[in-house]
Amino acid sequence: MKATIHRTRVTVIVLVGLMTAAGLASCGASPNDDTATRSVVQEPTTTQGEAHAARVKLYPSLKSMADDSTAVVVGTVTAQRVAADIDPATDFTISTISVTSAKRSNGSVKSGTTVEVRQFGSANQVPLVPLMEVGGTYLVYLTASGLPGELGTQFYVTGSNAGLYQAAVSGPLRQGDISKTVFTQVAAEEGEALPAETTVDQAAG
Repeated sequence: MKATIHRTRVTVIVLVGLMTAAGLASCGASPNDDTATRSVVQEPTTTQGEAHAARVKLYPSLKSMADDSTAVVVGTVTAQRVAADIDPATDFTISTISVTSAKRSNGSVKSGTTVEVRQFGSANQVPLVPLMEVGGTYLVYLTASGLPGELGTQFYVTGSNAGLYQAAVSGPLRQGDISKTVFTQVAAEEGEALPAETTVDQAAG
């Protein structure tokens, strides 16, 4: 059955723009600036079981993506919940990540803490990119959500699909294993010059 996202074009573009906050930063605009958002994200399309919204900003290197990020972390998803906390018709899956290693952080993210990461979509609402899974261990480029109130402590994945890499093993990594672990990009973007695989030392630029 062909999955369809039931919302207006403007709403989808605004929400995708929130998840590509790094692209907005390059335009000198905040994540809530609708005018800038429209210049960054193209019209979403849907295929069976998934949706996709092309990004205008494509990263030429891991360093450029790290430079656009609040932090680069390695961690394991310990819990998830679904919230419609921006508008009642739009689901976000919010993953709690136990951080094992934090790189390029401005102090807001530290090893041994947890962070909450927002991704558009849910089991009942077709996501734009693959959702993280409980128990999965990821290398994630994080961008501060820029949302008001308590939601401001949460993060988006930089570049939506660009900044999400997954380890082949599940469960928390030991400190001694982090630097040796290879992470594979979860969903590559056509035309983007990012490696399919990376390590934490390479990822931080």
